[in-house]
Amino acid sequence: LLGSCEKEEEIENTRWVLVWSDEFDTPTPDNRPDPSKWTYEKGASGYGNQELQNYTDRVENASYTTHKGLGCLKITALNDNYDGVAYSSARIKTEGLFEQRYGRFEARLKLPYGPGLWPAFWMLGANYATDVWPKCGEIDIMEQLNHDGIVYQTIHSHYKNDLGFTKPVPTKTVPYNKGQFNIFGIERTPEA
Repeated sequence: LLGSCEKEEEIENTRWVLVWSDEFDTPTPDNRPDPSKWTYEKGASGYGNQELQNYTDRVENASYTTHKGLGCLKITALNDNYDGVAYSSARIKTEGLFEQRYGRFEARLKLPYGPGLWPAFWMLGANYATDVWPKCGEIDIMEQLNHDGIVYQTIHSHYKNDLGFTKPVPTKTVPYNKGQFNIFGIERTPEA
């Protein structure tokens, strides 16, 4: 929350300079996300969340499509027993291709809903290989937990407690229109 009207005007008058984007309006020859911008998290390790899917780089799980004439990325979860794992999906990332610490980060997303789905748009500290999670930090710009159908924004960081786990601070419930595209974003500066 902003502390004064002057601060609100200052933020609204900030001139952002676009440094990276993918509008998903130019399909690649194989109809998968642009490899100059995206790479994949692959495997079925559960990722600390007991996830049941095998993340793949297959076009069946991540592909270009159009919606009402606009290009977009479609991530599809399948019950297809891919590589001996009951479910498959995609998890794309910019690791090794682009990183940015401060600025405005946003995505226009249409969220699925259903048991077992957990769509998210998030940032992870680029130093996660040496300062493992949660010490590297994580900002969930949008995380929809389908057991409650609520979208959250959460900051995870190292918090010294008996187990050395993360402490989400703060968690914010985000209003959104179900079944429609919504813009989810944050503005991050060295101060806030």
